[in-house]
Amino acid sequence: MGRFGMAMFAVFFAAHIWRHANQVLLLGFDQEKWVARVIVIEAACVFAVFWFMLHAHTHLDFVYAGVATTIAVVTGWAFPKRFRTLLHEVDTEDSIESHESTGLDQRTTPV
Repeated sequence: MGRFGMAMFAVFFAAHIWRHANQVLLLGFDQEKWVARVIVIEAACVFAVFWFMLHAHTHLDFVYAGVATTIAVVTGWAFPKRFRTLLHEVDTEDSIESHESTGLDQRTTPV
């Protein structure tokens, strides 16, 4: 594998790590079903691209490029967008809760 192939593998590796990092963040928000659905869609797309490229007798360099592009297109933007939405929802809930009275504003004496 030449320099181009190594560069494409690096792009593939970076896209995969980016997806995985965002996947872990989403799993922290209990989004298992949503993440699983998106990963199944991504896997089908990656398989289709991989299958096409292998049967078109392309070089492994372009297989890495195609798979990296597929990962970036499917989950590279979907996971961060979902995470940003969830963070916004949590931030909005926190600001609403901070304005509600908890009844703990009064000073009390220890018993």
